[in-house]
Amino acid sequence: GILSDITNQSLKPQICLVLNDGSEDETVDIVEEIAGRHGFIQLVKMGGGLQYRLGAHIVGLFEKGLEIVLGQQPGLEFVVKMDADISVPPDCFEIISKEISDNPVTGIISPLAFMEINGGKVFLKSPEWHTSGAFKIYNTRFLKEIGSLPRGLGWDCADNVLAISKGYKT
Repeated sequence: GILSDITNQSLKPQICLVLNDGSEDETVDIVEEIAGRHGFIQLVKMGGGLQYRLGAHIVGLFEKGLEIVLGQQPGLEFVVKMDADISVPPDCFEIISKEISDNPVTGIISPLAFMEINGGKVFLKSPEWHTSGAFKIYNTRFLKEIGSLPRGLGWDCADNVLAISKGYKT
């Protein structure tokens, strides 16, 4: 799963915050077991019974997590928002860190997204400037400048437009 991918990164995160907004499966047990072996992983239980909703709910969860992370590590250069059902190669964070260091005007970045279908990779098409909602890396300077991500459906496109309008690259 994604936590194995994160713990196997060549560049480990300073904090990996897992927000559980009420899942009723074995998520809590799995995260607690992995967190016991990897001190940078933290579980935050957001309460039970919340239903998955598009838009503002996702942004709200991200912003709660961001507040916690930046409260613990205020000098972070970038933060990552990832869905739990993706996978990443072991050098992903290292490549992203280099890209952001080499291009400080990057506001949001994400790897190319693809799905595995019938044993092959099918790339998900989107405009070059659009970052994937399932996996976004935000420059914390950009986030502090805007104060809050757009809410509602389309937030994962509107944040790109906002970054571009502020002079950042996506």
